[in-house]
Amino acid sequence: MDEYKTKDFPVNEVIQSSIDSSLLENDTADCLLTPFSSNQDRANRLTESEGSNPSFKDAFKQISVCCVMSFTVLQAGLIMSYSSVLIEQLDVDMNYDLSKEDSSWIASLSVLTTPIGSLVCGPVMDKVGRKPGILIACALSFIGWILILFVTPQFYLPLILMARILGGLGGGMTTIALIYIPEVCHEKYRPLMLGTNSMLVSLGILFVTVTCYFTRWRMMAFEFCLIILVNMIVIWLYMPESPVWQLTMKRDRQLAESTLRWLNPNEKVFDTQLLTLNKLARSRTDCLTDDSSPYLTQKLKSLFHTFFSPPAKQPLLILIGIMTLQQFCGGYTIVVYTIQVFKKLGTDFGEGIDEYTALLFMGILRFVFSVVTAVISQFIGRRPLLISSAIGMALSSIAIPLHHYIDTNYPSKLSEMQWPVIFALMFVSFTALGIMNIPWSMIGELLPMNVRGTASGFLVALAYTIMFFVVKIYPYLLDEINIDVLFLAQGLLCILTAFYVHIFVPETLGKSLHSIQEHFYRRKEKPYQG
Repeated sequence: MDEYKTKDFPVNEVIQSSIDSSLLENDTADCLLTPFSSNQDRANRLTESEGSNPSFKDAFKQISVCCVMSFTVLQAGLIMSYSSVLIEQLDVDMNYDLSKEDSSWIASLSVLTTPIGSLVCGPVMDKVGRKPGILIACALSFIGWILILFVTPQFYLPLILMARILGGLGGGMTTIALIYIPEVCHEKYRPLMLGTNSMLVSLGILFVTVTCYFTRWRMMAFEFCLIILVNMIVIWLYMPESPVWQLTMKRDRQLAESTLRWLNPNEKVFDTQLLTLNKLARSRTDCLTDDSSPYLTQKLKSLFHTFFSPPAKQPLLILIGIMTLQQFCGGYTIVVYTIQVFKKLGTDFGEGIDEYTALLFMGILRFVFSVVTAVISQFIGRRPLLISSAIGMALSSIAIPLHHYIDTNYPSKLSEMQWPVIFALMFVSFTALGIMNIPWSMIGELLPMNVRGTASGFLVALAYTIMFFVVKIYPYLLDEINIDVLFLAQGLLCILTAFYVHIFVPETLGKSLHSIQEHFYRRKEKPYQG
């Protein structure tokens, strides 16, 4: 396609609403690139006030399909935590001879291929749709777990490595869930539904830590196969395609209207959602590269131009910043290296507490606070949770070196308690309260329709790539740098994150996708009122 330009949909490609036809007749300009007219103001107020509170019964279908889609993210948690169990159980099995190099590849391959899956899923879901895209992701993970079932002592390493590659690709492609949910879910329930993504990743990790107590690695893989198979069947039979994709990508207005009506059985809610969908369709810009062009440089130039167009550049840069800070704040490293960090803090896992118990407790803690975040985010918003999470992380992180200093210079009876470990657990709790969860959810909210598919894949790939390097070097930092210095540095980065959120990150609670997109174009005209 040609360079970045506004695009008006023909009359026959815009769904007519029963609210007020004049609102659509006069709404021919690109509403991302042109300030609202009086009619547009009236339409926006109608969309976000009169029809903004559907009952649970009215939104039940939306909530149910979002839960089905979110359940696919469970795969990311399963894949992330399965490698440690697999490696340990194979190590004690005399039939398998795993070297340290073999173990490192088994652990890291899924992390390396997850960014590839995230990058691929953008063009895939824009081309074939959200529903086929997530089915492809599930199929890749399903095949990976099937390969684990055929592992034998005579032929094991190639099968395990291929399974990890497919698992990483499938896990990365579940990014589609972050795009699908905002497109089908009303803004009243959107924070809760987006919060279930991180909650289910935590549930996947917790599920692995629990099942490893009772079953061996092969039976665990079989259980995961069944979970993914059931999820795929429910998606195929029950979950509809995104009406946003049907109208803006497939250009099928009748199908989009039919899907939207199924999702919104209440006529009033349907009309307001229909108006919002029309606005998204009219404001969609032509951002994809020209597939008919034989020149790769021209395609890349067009894509680059679109990424840095005004409506896309600001949310993209905001998300790059918050997700980069997220990776450097230490939330993921303390989860991955729980045992090593606790030992550095002075815990020897005595008195009946072993490594598995510590991992289980950490998994439970993260899951519980992920649930809390998902529930309260629909009442108090993203910004307060992110800032509170960052400040809590900073205080609990800085408290560790501060305690060691006080304990060294002013010892007391309170020193007998494991305060550093308590502060570390508080740190993990605060990470799950916002910083580790909400940035992923905001991908589907802040990015405009014209770059949502490609940019979401890029952001997730960037985050996982940074995560890989941070997790890779962290053991060396633990050996070379005092643990107090590491936690002090994490605390300072958390303070920086709180300031970043306060200055740059907008509030999305109760906002339609259209009003969020409009904010980034009109940001220079007037201050944003979150």
